Amino acid sequence: MNDLEERLRRTLRTAARQLPPAPPELTAPRRRFRFVYPLAAAATAAATVTAAVLFAPGTPGGDGTITARPPSATAGPSRSPEVEYPPPLAEVWPDAVREIPNRLPNGKKFHALLFLDDGKLLVNTEASFEKADMLASYDLATGETRELVRVPTLPKTTMYASHFTTGEGRILWVTARRDGGRHIAEIWSAPVTGGQATVLGTVDDDSRGESGSIYNLTVADGAAYWSKGGDGGLWRLPLDGGAPQRVPGTDGYHLYAYPWLGRPDEYAAGGEPAFGELLNFRTGERRQSGIDVREPEKVEVEDSNGQKRVVSRQDERSSWWSCGLTRCVGQQNEPEEAAVLQLRGNPERQVIPHLSVMGPPAIALDRFVLLELKSDLASGSRMMGQVMVDLETGKTADLGLRPAEDGTFSSTAFQGGDTDMYAYGLNGKIVIVNLKAIR
Repeated sequence: MNDLEERLRRTLRTAARQLPPAPPELTAPRRRFRFVYPLAAAATAAATVTAAVLFAPGTPGGDGTITARPPSATAGPSRSPEVEYPPPLAEVWPDAVREIPNRLPNGKKFHALLFLDDGKLLVNTEASFEKADMLASYDLATGETRELVRVPTLPKTTMYASHFTTGEGRILWVTARRDGGRHIAEIWSAPVTGGQATVLGTVDDDSRGESGSIYNLTVADGAAYWSKGGDGGLWRLPLDGGAPQRVPGTDGYHLYAYPWLGRPDEYAAGGEPAFGELLNFRTGERRQSGIDVREPEKVEVEDSNGQKRVVSRQDERSSWWSCGLTRCVGQQNEPEEAAVLQLRGNPERQVIPHLSVMGPPAIALDRFVLLELKSDLASGSRMMGQVMVDLETGKTADLGLRPAEDGTFSSTAFQGGDTDMYAYGLNGKIVIVNLKAIR
């Protein structure tokens, strides 16, 4: 990846963090909800690949690879003769997958945000594009919808309601607006059973860093917690009122999954694994990834004006790694392009054949990852779909997403280490996956 591509990637991800909820064609997590941006894949020549049960759990072979098994005879239908897809989600994990209409009984479209409990979703509707106006509970069994909260939009708003999260009987979210010469972010709160929304606290929004002033908003232990983009640091705001306070000893860390903090976050460049270093700020426990990251190569480049300068070029074989509590997933480009799995502190790697990553992949519940199925990994060509992989059992399932006619592909991602719901749109429905229901 060259400097321009890297800057573009980081800019898109920064913008995505600051946007409100995505349409149901994109993903949504449990305890927090953030926009997921579309990614395009170039269309080139294709060849046949196979993916079913990707790898067997347990000890890998001596060369670090895991033997691919033949695809299931019940694999889902394919729109392309070039790729054999694994079985669909609902076939692999029938007890964890539900399809629901993408409109409420009144005909209005909605966004599935997170679980209120195993049987109900928190959803929102919009007054206009990206402008949330109502939060409601949605019964998965009956489709019954009950209004909970009207979402206010104050004058001079620059970011509509986003970063939804729940906990301790509250629903929290974030907005941003201009206030005189200041730019502020506001944390809102409302009862999870329904009621009026009020501002819990205000944060100066300097808009510095990749993810803005409020990153990974979480409710725990009687307070709202979040970390700041860029320089990081954990912040705490009591639910019963008060001023935000920085938690001592957390400088440079970003909230991963409470009470775990990590560094660098997923926006870090240079090949360092996202959340490669973890810190439990409650107990002091630390965990390292053990990923062998190569030092950036120093190369001299010349710009269009003939000016020369020295830049760092990271070896791609050590880039795009992301870690959970015990597992890390990354990308290898040699001897063949493929996703790879490595346990923290264990140098042995397991190849996940026929699949690849695009950017540091989020690992949900330290177990699930979304990977990309391409038509020909050897030539780095056309993206043909996405699959969900259970790193614990080796099972994999097709999401059913396919490229558009022009070859572009809208990719989805999990949003945080403690995500237990994954939702996306497919064929006029919303697919809801309860990750905690997968055994």
